Amino acid sequence: MFGSFNFWFVLMALVLFVLPAEIVHAQEEAQTFPYKKSFVISAYYSPLPGQPRYVRGSYEADIRLNGNGTNSANGAEVSPGLIAAPKNFVFGTKMEIPGIGTVEVRDRGGAIVDERLDIWMGHGADGMARALAWGKRRVEVTVFGIDNSIAVAVDLESLPKVENAGIVVGTNYFKEDLSQGSQGIQVRELQRLLKELGSDFYNGMITGVYEIATVQAVTKFQFNSGVVSSSDDVGVGVFGPRTRVTFETQLDERIARELERVPTNIIQPGVSGESVGQLQVLLQLYGEAPMDGFVAGAFDDVTRNALLNLQLQFGVVNSPEDVGAGYYGPQTQEVFQKLILQRFTPSFGGAISNALPVATVISATVAQGAPAHIVPVYVPPTFTRQIVLNDSGGDVSTLQEELKRLRFFGLDATGFYGKTTEHAVYKFQQYYGIVESKKTLGAGVVGPQTREKLNDIITLRKGHQNRLIAVTETRQVIENRVENERSLVATVSKNPTDVFNNDANFGERGAHVEKLQQVLQRLGFFPGKVTTEYFGASTKNALIVFQQSHGLTPEGSLDFPTRRKLNEILVNSKAG
Repeated sequence: MFGSFNFWFVLMALVLFVLPAEIVHAQEEAQTFPYKKSFVISAYYSPLPGQPRYVRGSYEADIRLNGNGTNSANGAEVSPGLIAAPKNFVFGTKMEIPGIGTVEVRDRGGAIVDERLDIWMGHGADGMARALAWGKRRVEVTVFGIDNSIAVAVDLESLPKVENAGIVVGTNYFKEDLSQGSQGIQVRELQRLLKELGSDFYNGMITGVYEIATVQAVTKFQFNSGVVSSSDDVGVGVFGPRTRVTFETQLDERIARELERVPTNIIQPGVSGESVGQLQVLLQLYGEAPMDGFVAGAFDDVTRNALLNLQLQFGVVNSPEDVGAGYYGPQTQEVFQKLILQRFTPSFGGAISNALPVATVISATVAQGAPAHIVPVYVPPTFTRQIVLNDSGGDVSTLQEELKRLRFFGLDATGFYGKTTEHAVYKFQQYYGIVESKKTLGAGVVGPQTREKLNDIITLRKGHQNRLIAVTETRQVIENRVENERSLVATVSKNPTDVFNNDANFGERGAHVEKLQQVLQRLGFFPGKVTTEYFGASTKNALIVFQQSHGLTPEGSLDFPTRRKLNEILVNSKAG
């Protein structure tokens, strides 16, 4: 009775255009257990009133950092073996963490996404000492899934504790106190971030000078955050230790809240709903195309055009005809996540990772006896010479590309330092407080200060500055990992000649990129459930972690040493 042509035409349309998302969901649900996956694991605890000392200096600040610590997100009371995991791990999922034991997913966190886990370490001073001892580590975890035959087994009392755990940990970015008369990039970023946290704090010009308006803004922030309670308190109006810690904590919390607003589902034109409304808000905040006249909650033409403009701007697509153009998916999600990080993260100092930030990370010295050796990674500067009007060369092209990325230069790179480039450099210098006007000595010239600032920005973006690699593997661990790699990769490619012969970099597309993602996925480094032909941020992050794990320079590109290591793994997997 359903034999009409129209019925079958509609049915085929549903299969082609509606069901793929359901198929992808079904594939995600079809994960085979157990499997191994690499996670960055941090630790948190439940503060108690009256502790001798606190990580952030007070009970209230530690509550903001860790949560109130009485119940997890699934409603159960906190207990040993509780872990917070991303939303793609359902409550009740069991995992085995080396050095901890068997844990169960019972909690969430605004910043616990992708390859992130957060382990609960107990109550009060003891819980804090264990959390500090654990710190933040990348660990290979065995994921069992939902398995009632596996019991949670964690002995908190046996875990190491940091001695003198009451010492307040340092800030990640603002390392020095600032007060009236201070000036420079730290003051400029303080002013900018005060604006971002709320216009009620700072309404003045971003000058890089700590004048009376900044004193008043910091004072307002201190009262609002409970850092001071009276105008007679020591440190009123001074961006001192407690204020710096509280300020960065609130930045972390704001980042976590903003990241929760980023839709995680695929959205196509013509649909409507809450996720479309979230997307429209993000486009209004971060997009450059006008959003006048859009229909709230409906993916109309205005919304699609604004989304397409953002995708073209950040290289998600190269033209409106590309596959995925005007559709919201994982690559556009990554763009919004990075824009949120840039908005609420200072543009100087600290160790900025390409991975998403964690609001509950506790950084501390590794406990005595912990099997870690810390090695700094050196990143050579990009700009090493003075560049002036009428110069030309490869470093001029690099300069133009960087200025374009920072939105100071609107043309394609030419390799010639003309008047347009000179003006872009001046605008960059003015923004970062290097010069005050075009009459200032060095305006429009890439001199020492300008080079240093550009090099800092590039280093931070690549995620290398002050990167610390914890080398914890013994020979036996390495041998075990190689054996695991052989079995994990064996199903990726059956052709003995199917190896990596060409380099690949961020922004590239092709079948070789998808093969790279598949191999990294099998090795537990690539977090995506679905592979694509696009070399985006997830692929770059996965490569960086793989390179770190194998002692390679963590550049995040598929270069010769990385290809050689991957090919070695592929060959070994086929030989086995």
